[in-house]
Amino acid sequence: MYRFFQRIFLSVWIIIITTALLTSVVAQWLPEGATKTSPPFYQRMAENVAIGIGIKLQQQQTIDAQSLEREYILDAENVIQIYVIAPDGKELLGREHNFGPDLSSIQDEDGLAVIRQGLGGYTVIGVRNYFPIAKLLITPWARLTLAVTALLVSIIVSLALSRFIVQPIRLIREAGQKVASGDLSISVAHHVAGRRDDIAMLAKDFDLMTEKIYQLLERQKRLMRDVSHELRSPLARLQALFSLSRQKLDQQDGKLDIDYIDRMEVESERLNLLIERILVFTRLESFNEINRHTTDLIDLLNVIAEDASIEGFAQNKDVLVMGLEKCILKLDSALIQSAFENIIRNALRYTEINTNVVVRVSNLETTIEVEICDSGPGVPEQDLTSLFEPFFRVEAARTHSMGGGGIGLAIAQRAVQLHGGTIKAENRDEGGLKVIVTLPNTIS
Repeated sequence: MYRFFQRIFLSVWIIIITTALLTSVVAQWLPEGATKTSPPFYQRMAENVAIGIGIKLQQQQTIDAQSLEREYILDAENVIQIYVIAPDGKELLGREHNFGPDLSSIQDEDGLAVIRQGLGGYTVIGVRNYFPIAKLLITPWARLTLAVTALLVSIIVSLALSRFIVQPIRLIREAGQKVASGDLSISVAHHVAGRRDDIAMLAKDFDLMTEKIYQLLERQKRLMRDVSHELRSPLARLQALFSLSRQKLDQQDGKLDIDYIDRMEVESERLNLLIERILVFTRLESFNEINRHTTDLIDLLNVIAEDASIEGFAQNKDVLVMGLEKCILKLDSALIQSAFENIIRNALRYTEINTNVVVRVSNLETTIEVEICDSGPGVPEQDLTSLFEPFFRVEAARTHSMGGGGIGLAIAQRAVQLHGGTIKAENRDEGGLKVIVTLPNTIS
């Protein structure tokens, strides 16, 4: 970082010094608008005025200020001035001058052109004024003073500019080292709060990155906690069943009760299903592209509804698909079927006995909206945004009697996101939960 500071400082300083030197060299070599055969511009301007006055005198015309101002340029941005002094010593335009009353002693010199001949007592004086800096340069010791001043100013400006650029970068570098050591609470944006440049944006992006990393790590920790909890429960029950079975074998002379075998099989299937869903979710997290093909969304939802209705038949629960009769989209059918199956089966699981799950499909021109509504207990408002996180469960529903492993809705959300859609949940006014899935309208 120190080398970076040196490079910026030296670069800015060299640019300033080089610019000053080149300007000085070019200024010295630039002609004043004159060649060997052509006088300087201020002298030519004075000669033109003198010629005009001479012609007027020959024609016995009056020499007045108004006619001179109309015909000639007598003041060029205060750099070149042409004075016309009458025989009585007054300047025709009333301008002040420091030539004195005796004009006969004034002779041509650098920056001064004096014309008297043939003007009947009038005197035309052309003056080339210096810029303030030029006047300063011709005074003793001024060049050395200016050089030293320019050197000091260039050093101060280069140091300030280099520090202005490097300081926030140094802060970001130090913050990066702290993040690498595990401190994710570091923040740098407040150090550059008054800036609006790219470095300030870099600092804000750095803080956003550390925040995202912190959230990601927290999610991973929670995921590992939840996975451990979900896997521990069926394993603990299997161990208990194995222990009970062993006791029964000892008590019944080696005869095993079939009920224990059935229960162990159920727990094994539940454990296998949970592991399978974890693997599916892990694969979906690494997906970036999907294999789309033409799919009728309505047919797909009807197939899911028929299968789910069979499961809900014993409790008089049904799944009804309403809205569009046909909806052709470009979808990954297997992936989107898994998503809707998880949402619909979840709704069927929690809806009240003797109620239906309603799936309503609407065409909103640019998007297709699918609403899945149940008549269950709903979800606390503070938990709605967390409903699609892996292994999240509402505390009241954290029971294995309801089935599931808390990952089905997370799989659904990832599948919908891969299709460029969105998913959200909200409580219904009449009771129950409504899950809204929005997909891009790619109807062909």
